[in-house]
Amino acid sequence: MINFKYIYINNYKTIVKVPPHLHNCYELVYFHSGSGESGYVNLESFNYQSENYIKYYNNFNISNLEFKFSPGTFIIYSPYALHNEIHFDPSKITAIGFTIDKNLEYEFNTKRYNDFDSLIHKYIMDIETEYLNRNFNYIKMIEVLIFQLLTHLKRLDNNPQSTSIQFAKAYIDQYFMTDIKLYKLAKQSGYCTDYFRIRFKEEYGCAPKAYILKKRLEYAKHQIATSDLSLNIIATNCGFTEYNQFVAFFKKFENISPSAYRKMIKNNTNAN
Repeated sequence: MINFKYIYINNYKTIVKVPPHLHNCYELVYFHSGSGESGYVNLESFNYQSENYIKYYNNFNISNLEFKFSPGTFIIYSPYALHNEIHFDPSKITAIGFTIDKNLEYEFNTKRYNDFDSLIHKYIMDIETEYLNRNFNYIKMIEVLIFQLLTHLKRLDNNPQSTSIQFAKAYIDQYFMTDIKLYKLAKQSGYCTDYFRIRFKEEYGCAPKAYILKKRLEYAKHQIATSDLSLNIIATNCGFTEYNQFVAFFKKFENISPSAYRKMIKNNTNAN
C-alpha cells in the first residue's frame, strides 16, 4: 500500500535557494512558516543520461510551472518531478517521501494545497512524533498516517462543489497582474458576486480581492529579491499603472518601501 521512505525536518534561518533535484518517489513538503516559490518539470519520461535531461536540469528556473508557498500550504511532488525551492525568509519545512502501490489506485499529480482546517498539519506532526520516538512498529504507524492523509486529499479532490472555485483561483493565479473583473469571474463560476466572495473565502481563507493583492505582493517581493529590474518595471509587472500607487501598496503590507526592501535583501545576502 503505502511505503514510507524518509522524513526531513529543517529550519531555514535565512533566505535559501534549494537547487533542482528529484526523487523516485512522491514527496510531500509542508511549509510551517516562511514564504517562497517552487517550480517543477515532470521528467518521468526522460532518459536521465540524455541531453534533454541535462538541458532541463542545467537550465531549470523558477518560471517553470511555479507554485507560491506560505505557512499552512504544502506541495505533493510526483515521482521524477524535478523541482526547486526559493525561501524568501526564515522558514520551517517537513518533507516526507513515500511510494504508493499500484493496486491502491491512488495517484497524485504535482500540486499545491492549502491546509485551511490544519488537519494535514496534525497528520504531519503525528508522523514527526512517530519518527522521533521510534516506538514499536513506528514505520507501520507512519504509513497508516500517510494513507489517512492521502485519503483525506482524495476526498477533497473528488468534491464537485469546489471545482468552479478552483478554476476561479487558477485563473487568478495566472492573471493576478491584470485588471480582473470579479463580477465576471463570479458569473463564470455560477455565483452572484457576494456569494462568490463567500465561497472563495471558505476555500482559500481570504476574499478574492485580498488574494489578488497577496499574489501581487508575493510577485513584487520575488522580483525585487531575485532580479535587477527597475522598481518602475516591477510595479508595471505587478499590475500597477502608477509607481506611487505601487509604493503605497507595498508599504501598507510590508511597512517598508520597495527600494528599502531591495536594499535590505542585498545587505542580508552580502552578510551571508
